[in-house]
Amino acid sequence: MTVRKTILVTAAIATTLVACAPMSTVGSPTRVVPAPIEVPIEVGLADDLVDPYSSTGTWLVPDEVAPGTYRVSLNPGERHGYGAVCGDYECDPFGEPGMISNDNYSGPGVMVIPPSAVSVELRNITLTPMGGQR
Repeated sequence: MTVRKTILVTAAIATTLVACAPMSTVGSPTRVVPAPIEVPIEVGLADDLVDPYSSTGTWLVPDEVAPGTYRVSLNPGERHGYGAVCGDYECDPFGEPGMISNDNYSGPGVMVIPPSAVSVELRNITLTPMGGQR
């Protein structure tokens, strides 16, 4: 999960823009001082606040997501989701071992993560363990 924050960037940009501002001809100089510029930045949450089983992202197996069989459900408010099980970090569908499996979800489903998996990619879905694992 990513949190979007907005910061004000004023000093460096305002100084640069003021230096380029037009001056009036006779009389008092006119300087244009720009308004602060809001710049969105993404700030990740601390690892202990993010649940890899229900957060969009790529997660390491077995460090963050355990191998096993999972019930898949869509996250609240989502109509579609995606999951991929990867045998290497590139997860190339045509690579060796590459992508082990992938699926698009529009409702409940099942995902099997074998012990040979290196990572899983989850988008808009939640994994719930079947059979008491996790």
